[in-house]
Amino acid sequence: MSSPKNTAGHIWTKNAKWLDGFAKFFEAIVGGFYKIPGTGWIKTLLHGTWPLGHPLHPAITDITIGAYTAAVALDVAVAVTGDLTLTRAADFVLVVAFISSLISIVSGFTDWQYTFGEEKRTGMLHSLIMLSVSLVFLISIILRGTAPDARGFAMWLSGISWAVMLVGAFFGGEMPYGYGTEVNRQAWEEQPSKWTKLDVAARGLDDRKPVVGKAKDLAV
Repeated sequence: MSSPKNTAGHIWTKNAKWLDGFAKFFEAIVGGFYKIPGTGWIKTLLHGTWPLGHPLHPAITDITIGAYTAAVALDVAVAVTGDLTLTRAADFVLVVAFISSLISIVSGFTDWQYTFGEEKRTGMLHSLIMLSVSLVFLISIILRGTAPDARGFAMWLSGISWAVMLVGAFFGGEMPYGYGTEVNRQAWEEQPSKWTKLDVAARGLDDRKPVVGKAKDLAV
């Protein structure tokens, strides 16, 4: 789905043709990977087809954003109270957030590859922001572990990245709520859960000619 929208995200991306080059680059990588024999189960897992039965990406991003928020909150607590015992908790939560962000990234690209037009541009902008944020958070993690004297700078990096992450999350929200990406198109249709007789007579079937039948009110 890629029709014009009157949302803020659409206004930002509708003429952003510079995103198309990035989109082609990442689309080639993602599409090329899933052409490798034996990767079908990875796509099934990252789409959320199995075992969740719904998209994996939004479920994982809740963990990522929540953990990054908790880490920044702990950093603020350290800065305000001077309680250095909280630094280990902040660092641990930050690592958890980064690890979950890797799953968020690959699951997001797995879903995004099937979009097009302005929808693809919006998703690309969301992806670029989140990739940049993840990189800066990784730098913050490295500084915390290797340069104790740079902890203050690392905390500032995390705080700035967190604020930028909220902007990226906004564009991510445009995908399902603005363009209907990954939304179940049959959510409002009552579907039979058992084998159902179609209102199609055998004598009305012609060879190699599709026929529309109905199972209750559902056309098949």
